[in-house]
Amino acid sequence: MNKRKPLKRNPPPPKNGKIIAINKQPSFGSTVMDGMALGVGSSLGHRAMDIVLGPRHVTIPQTQDKSSTEFCNILKNKYEECIQSMTTSALVECNDLNDLIVKYNCN
Repeated sequence: MNKRKPLKRNPPPPKNGKIIAINKQPSFGSTVMDGMALGVGSSLGHRAMDIVLGPRHVTIPQTQDKSSTEFCNILKNKYEECIQSMTTSALVECNDLNDLIVKYNCN
């Protein structure tokens, strides 16, 4: 027959009546360390989710549609007309047109 061993019981706490409370005030250094720990934990969590769910790279194909091609052609024609006129007031407009061509990547 199996006889069970009696359970070991923890001794009762000492009866000195004193309760020790630690009141730790946060300091600048502990706040910085908490922030760093939060950042590292967040980074590790994001990396783990990237491993499980796949990378977060979103690629957007950049194709020029018909309207943007037409817009670029209009800009280029206006710029050529501006250069051909070559008046002093037209030079400022030419620079503006050139900036638009660069901005909208009309090569």
